[in-house]
Amino acid sequence: MKNLNVQNSYVQGIVYNDTAKSVKSRTAVVFNGGIAGFNKGTVEKTSFSGALVSYATGFFDYSSESNFYAYAYSGGIVGYNAGLISESKAQLGSIQSSSNGASSAGRTILYSGGIAGYLETSGSIVGSISNMTIEWPSSSLYYYRDYSGGIAAYAETSSLISNCKNLGGVKGDEAGGIVGRTESASIINCTNSGSVKGYLYSGGVVGYVLHRVGDEQHQPAGLAVVF
Repeated sequence: MKNLNVQNSYVQGIVYNDTAKSVKSRTAVVFNGGIAGFNKGTVEKTSFSGALVSYATGFFDYSSESNFYAYAYSGGIVGYNAGLISESKAQLGSIQSSSNGASSAGRTILYSGGIAGYLETSGSIVGSISNMTIEWPSSSLYYYRDYSGGIAAYAETSSLISNCKNLGGVKGDEAGGIVGRTESASIINCTNSGSVKGYLYSGGVVGYVLHRVGDEQHQPAGLAVVF
């Protein structure tokens, strides 16, 4: 859908999405969100409470020596955001993304965010709050990389996150209280008070940042733990 506007909505319960192995295209994609899987319009004043569960299966085919990739974009409000998310809340729930039956050479990439799993260059998240718990992938041997963020798992160059708060715990390979990984996003006046645990990189605000981050705050209760 294009130019979608969702306002004053409330959802409570379990949202589940699963992909099969993609043999023809060599790529399988899951878009899973409490309000919308994919947004290119405006999602405003929405609320989600409950569990969000995503499964994606990527694998390596030894017979043809080919990679078959799978991507799971999971967010408390929107799975993949290329538009605006404003004044929305994801609360009192959990997000879990994992591989489903992949081999130990799995090629699965997971993006799990309290508000959005992935934030595109044109995307913005403004004035939103997450109190979701983002869990480790349940099949730790079967995925390739996991990005986790209290607000967004991954934020592209020139994307915007402003006046947002994260209250929930975040766990992942690259984990951040606000963003798991960013290329060069603008993160302005955001706070995190949730715990952060990262296997590779972790931070109270950003797990892995390639460029500028400014004007954000990190409260003592959300100190990152690396192990």
